[in-house]
Amino acid sequence: MLPEVLPQVKATLKEMAPMGLREPQSKIRNSVAAIISAIAHWDWPEHWPNLFELMIGMLRDETVSWLSTLIGSQRFLFALYLDCFSKIRFCGLFYYRV
Repeated sequence: MLPEVLPQVKATLKEMAPMGLREPQSKIRNSVAAIISAIAHWDWPEHWPNLFELMIGMLRDETVSWLSTLIGSQRFLFALYLDCFSKIRFCGLFYYRV
């Protein structure tokens, strides 16, 4: 089991990390996407309800590189899918965790 992150550290990461998705360097964007996905796995939606509004707001911001932000947001969504949603299999109207 991993150690618990201090609430102040987690709050700072939640505030600052999404801005790293705008980074032109793909390695930084990918790392930031993995960090956000890891936090979202445990905190979204109960403790980070505005996560997707934050992402959409970043995509609407015309003052930064739209393409870098789009690619970074896509990386985040893919990392979140791999981390959370890929563990759920749909079977008709029912789903179960594997």
